[in-house]
Amino acid sequence: MLRSFRRFLKYRRRSARKRPNVAARDVRARYANWTVGAVAGLLVLISSGGYFCQRRQLDAIAAGHPRLIVAGPSRIQSGLAARYAIETTAIDGRPLPAEIEVVISNTDGEMIKAFKEKVGSGGRLTIAIPPDMELPPRVMLKVVAVRDGVSEQMESILPVHPDRFNSRLALDRAVYRPGDTVRFRMLTLSDFGLKEPPDGKITCKIARLAFDFAVSPLQHIVESRRGIAAGTFALPDDLPDGVYALSATGMASEGKYVASRKFQVVRRKPDSDAADADRTWATASRESETVAEAMAAAEAMLIPAEKVFAAGAPLKFNVRAIEAKRPLVAAAFFKDALVGQTRFLGAANERAGRDITLHIDDEIGGTIRVALFDFGGERPTLLAERCVYRQPLRTLKVQPADAAERYKPGEKVKLTLQATDETGQPVPAVMSASVEKLRQTHGRDETNQTEASPDRTPTKDFSPGDGGGARPPVDPALRDADIDAATDELEPPLIFDNGEKVWSNYANCLAEYQTQRTVFWDTLTATSFFGGMGLVVMVLMLGLMRIVSGLHLWVSAVGATTCCMILGAILTDPIETPSGGEPVATFTANVPQGDGPAKAAPAPFAPRAAAPIAETDRETTETVYWNPLLIAGADGTTAIEFELPPGDATYLLNVESHGEGRAGLDRMEIVADGAPQVDPKTHPQ
Repeated sequence: MLRSFRRFLKYRRRSARKRPNVAARDVRARYANWTVGAVAGLLVLISSGGYFCQRRQLDAIAAGHPRLIVAGPSRIQSGLAARYAIETTAIDGRPLPAEIEVVISNTDGEMIKAFKEKVGSGGRLTIAIPPDMELPPRVMLKVVAVRDGVSEQMESILPVHPDRFNSRLALDRAVYRPGDTVRFRMLTLSDFGLKEPPDGKITCKIARLAFDFAVSPLQHIVESRRGIAAGTFALPDDLPDGVYALSATGMASEGKYVASRKFQVVRRKPDSDAADADRTWATASRESETVAEAMAAAEAMLIPAEKVFAAGAPLKFNVRAIEAKRPLVAAAFFKDALVGQTRFLGAANERAGRDITLHIDDEIGGTIRVALFDFGGERPTLLAERCVYRQPLRTLKVQPADAAERYKPGEKVKLTLQATDETGQPVPAVMSASVEKLRQTHGRDETNQTEASPDRTPTKDFSPGDGGGARPPVDPALRDADIDAATDELEPPLIFDNGEKVWSNYANCLAEYQTQRTVFWDTLTATSFFGGMGLVVMVLMLGLMRIVSGLHLWVSAVGATTCCMILGAILTDPIETPSGGEPVATFTANVPQGDGPAKAAPAPFAPRAAAPIAETDRETTETVYWNPLLIAGADGTTAIEFELPPGDATYLLNVESHGEGRAGLDRMEIVADGAPQVDPKTHPQ
């Protein structure tokens, strides 16, 4: 028993000698784990803190250089609101709120109007120049954006185009004979407000298109009233055959307005009436000739979402471009005036393309021309065009209130014309009414032209803007400077972007920021970059010394090292390319100097050449009723009365109307049938 007790004491002594070594190793391992975790956390904290602190400083530098982008019309059109979209962003594309000051002045510096607006957190603002503001021929538009005491501004001289009058001339017939009376009517309204010109004198003349000194032009002056000028010309009995044009010219404060219309003068051959009944009428035609080649490949395509857009609806398109990441601008033009635009980056070779939306005023309705411009070069480049139709919001409709289904030949017709707006309410209007007798022909064409011989020299059609080929001879008396200067070339929208300037200043500030960094920031950057590598070496040495090892140490060490190296690299070189998009080319209007109104350089406009017209006996449509001026009162009604000629026929009632910014053209058939009306109940057969 004593021996057993001695053995127990010996075992206790051995255990007491070994236990301090195991406990010391456990303590060292525990300290090593805590040290690795603390160092990893400290390194991540230092790197993250340095990154966020530097990021705040860089954001302050970026916010100190606001980017100003202004997009809008490159010319101001009177009668149409000029809307300009203003964007204020940081260098990285983040929207910035700012205070906007807009100043409109003349070229001498005299202020016309000034106002201030605030850009919200979205960084977008739209300003509008009212359509009725009286402006000189040229104005200076100045936009100043101010944020935290830093200002950026845009200045541009914009030409102001007056709301010119557009005229439309109508004749009672297309073919006359010597000795006949030519009745004409000219309707003149402004392009955008559909306003009537002031009453005045209209100079009218008739001249032969194929210039001939032997034929002197006919001329006289008529008075215009409520935008309508009407009169008659008595053709001389010895007037030669040929194609003639009637032109009417008026003057207003906005400029000269001109309208012209072609007609044909023929003589009847000495045939008897019996021979006329047996005559065979024919129209000769010739195959058309292709004079222009289409583009092999389009650089971009504009695909509208709808065939016809509803009134007040935005225009939606799908854009497909060949070259990617190009600054593109889609612009909508109404009568060559810019009414809306949007900026975006092109996406190349995408089947879906890019969907864009053009927001324009609700009052704009009719044919709208949409163009796609590339602003990535020194000057905007036109890539694609598309014409779409948008239903007008304000309409004027005229319908006869008491029209019968059929009339008897020779019967006196009395009709009450009712003018209503888009809501169906009566409105006052100015109307012009005519009744024409319809005749069936073998291929009626718009110009009422025929060829008697197929051996005639073929003619060539010229598209607008085509400068090649010879033009048909035209009497100089019919030429007009405004017509010769007409062009369908679109002027790109005004785009101002100070992105290049902002990026240059931003890069200079970053370089200055790096040179002024203190030793503390350099030490912090070096600690963040090289501290992670040292942590990995420490974990490796702990494993080799068999002090501590394990997967958890390597995960924390590698994670902290990766974070420190990435953030350290960013802290070492903080300059980076801004993500706010590439700066676009700045385009402003090219305004000539002088006292007169600013106009674009005239470009040749090649009209469609008229085919030669031979002597013909073709019967023309008979005009039964002609009243160029009818005025409907507040109830929107006016009455017309005419007598139908004898014989069964179908007549067409044409009514042109305008008033209160609306315009319309309505047609209705009037049937004259002498057959007795049979009641199907009493005569089933």
